[in-house]
Amino acid sequence: MSYILTPIAVDLGRIASLIGSGDDRLVGVLVEEFGHRIKRIDKMAADHAEDIEAEAATTVRDALAQMVNGERYDEEVGFVYGYALEFVCEHLGECLPNEGWSGIRAEWAEMADEALGSVGVDEAALRLGSLMYRGSPVPLPAIDDFPFIGYLRGPEIKAALEAFDEERLTRVGDDEMRSSLAELRGWLRRCEASGRDLICFYA
Repeated sequence: MSYILTPIAVDLGRIASLIGSGDDRLVGVLVEEFGHRIKRIDKMAADHAEDIEAEAATTVRDALAQMVNGERYDEEVGFVYGYALEFVCEHLGECLPNEGWSGIRAEWAEMADEALGSVGVDEAALRLGSLMYRGSPVPLPAIDDFPFIGYLRGPEIKAALEAFDEERLTRVGDDEMRSSLAELRGWLRRCEASGRDLICFYA
């Protein structure tokens, strides 16, 4: 089965400031904007609640309200909060082109890391693991499955671009992989140019 890596350029400091901000208006805006997708997540939450015989399911609206009001989270459904965070980031940030990262398996990311290593990109500077499995930049309940979350902040983006320059990109032998990594490098450049961070959701 294949999945999608969704990259978003966004100010992670602004995302963190929303936690406990009391901005209830934002909850309504997000529910309206992402209503169709929210219904799918709520269905998953309802199925999970039935499986564990919970009294009620925590919805995406519930999760968003808890996040902005600084309320206690439901530790049983971390995935609901992960998707809620994705909606917040999409609303406040910019989704970046990801043609080379749509319909991929986890093995593709492993191959990408091998390609980066083969052209001399230091592991500490840039690996897909940081963009897929690092975790949330704000505290959330543990997520047992999807969405996986990763991110790079401004200084890390600068270091990644310095390590993965245009010359190293041209040395990637496989055309398809070179295209995907060029797209990734484009994310980093877009974020650096706009002074934003990069967060990715893999699901």
